[in-house]
Amino acid sequence: GKDIPKQYLRIGGKSIISHTIGKFISSDLFEKVIVLTPHDWIDYTKEIIENDIKNNADIIVIPGGELRNDTIMNGIDYIEKHYDVKSKKLYAMGHSLGAYMLGATAHLFDYIDRILLINPATGLEQNEFSNMSERDKNKNIILIGDKDPSYDNYNEYSKYAKFHIIKRADHHFSQDISR
Repeated sequence: GKDIPKQYLRIGGKSIISHTIGKFISSDLFEKVIVLTPHDWIDYTKEIIENDIKNNADIIVIPGGELRNDTIMNGIDYIEKHYDVKSKKLYAMGHSLGAYMLGATAHLFDYIDRILLINPATGLEQNEFSNMSERDKNKNIILIGDKDPSYDNYNEYSKYAKFHIIKRADHHFSQDISR
């Protein structure tokens, strides 16, 4: 069998992905939630969502891409084909490399209103975030664990975004509360 990706691990009777999607779908801010997943995991993702989230009619699961950038572009293509982007505002979120790439490219799409970057990947060209200076700083949000390597870039990131720090949290937001 396949190794189960971490987003499908269960906590409190639900998968991590379902907990996350559930928070978005319960908000009045979102009309739809679009989930991109590897092609081999589409049916499993749909099954998990169907079983874990009662009101799932506004959740759309589509295939990601071969590479993370392809996944982002698949999402953008889907949105541009199915929605009037001139009258809609998109809120986009990414974790790790997805967060890094979203921060570097969001300025190219005027309908991306707000971005949430969670523990952006490090060790890459940090100046890629300078593209965020073309956006309203209050619409760029970075959520970061103080034990994550990206925390070291606080001063750079804070030039371009509102910054929220989760104490004692690492890259995957596991926390050691014993300290």
